[in-house]
Amino acid sequence: MVSRLLYKVPGRKEPVSVLPSGFILNSWVHLLEDSEIALLLMVACRKGSLPGPSVSVPGETRLLHYGIGRDPYSRARKTLELFGLLNVEEVNRHRDGKTAGGENHFLHRFELRTEGFDEDALPAVIAVLEQQLART
Repeated sequence: MVSRLLYKVPGRKEPVSVLPSGFILNSWVHLLEDSEIALLLMVACRKGSLPGPSVSVPGETRLLHYGIGRDPYSRARKTLELFGLLNVEEVNRHRDGKTAGGENHFLHRFELRTEGFDEDALPAVIAVLEQQLART
């Protein structure tokens, strides 16, 4: 039998994760896919991240604790970077995303771009999509 935990409002001394208010107020919550929102929440809470100023979460931790598999993760990080919501630093990678140096896999480093949430989501997404379509 699976035990269900009911949600309770965190106490004053309990740690909480915060996304910028523009996530709701500027309708990003309505335009982003579930995997993109999950990735934003992962970056915001920093749990499971390796030490450092940016967020770097190993793949096993990302899958086990956040339920974000490799393919949704790959698409979500690129999309969030295009929309200006996430800074992504690719460490020791070629332009095509493959790792440089053979078997050594380096984690991407993430930072939320809080100012990106200040823009209305719909015009921002339309502009990015038009830019992408113009490239083809």
